[in-house]
Parts: sequence; C-alpha cells; structure tokens
Amino acid sequence: MSLIIAANRSTPEVNFSSDTGILKICGKCYPENSKKFFVELTEWLDAWTIDKDVKMDLEIDYISSAATIGLIRLIKQIASKTDHALVICWKYEDGDEEGQRTGEAIQEACEIKFEFIQI
Repeated sequence: MSLIIAANRSTPEVNFSSDTGILKICGKCYPENSKKFFVELTEWLDAWTIDKDVKMDLEIDYISSAATIGLIRLIKQIASKTDHALVICWKYEDGDEEGQRTGEAIQEACEIKFEFIQI
C-alpha cells in the first residue's frame, strides 16, 4: 500500500510506502487548506497496521505554522500506532539555521528524538 502525492507550488511531494516502512515528505509545505492536505495523509495512516520499523524522511524547505501543526499531529499519530522503531530524519541544507531550528522545534513538540542531517 502506497500513498504518492506530487509536489505543487505550495505542497510537498509525499511518498509513503507501507511495504518498506519509509515515509517521505519533501519540498515546500504551505497549503491553502492545511487541514485538508493532512486529512489524506492521516486517513492513509489510519488504514495502515504498522507491522515493521518506520523511517520518516522530512526534507521540508519551508513550512507554514498551520502545516507545522498538521505535521506534528501526523508524527504523533505514527508514534502512537507503532510498537516498532520510529526513526525521523530531518534534512536541511548546510548552513540553513532556520531550517535546523524548525526541525528542532517540531522535535520538541513531538517529544520524539530526530536525526538531523545536513545536505
């Protein structure tokens, strides 16, 4: 089972695979209707019985405050659904201090340790 959403002007690329346990979100994330954007992702997660380790790769260039709330809820949903390992990789451009701080703030809100990777 997979969920693939192409990136557009204001939403990131999403590539979730229950087969591999890899969940990727890449790009800019400031949808006009943040709740609507995240509904499809949360519904997909609701349908997935997580039976393996999960790796979430987040490479988000920019995220609005409304989308940040949606992402935090999404991460917490994943964490609450699994007894398996959950690794969250926050990728940001080398020298992008704001991108790193954003990831650190989301990590703190989720109360889950992230791996921070400069690219």
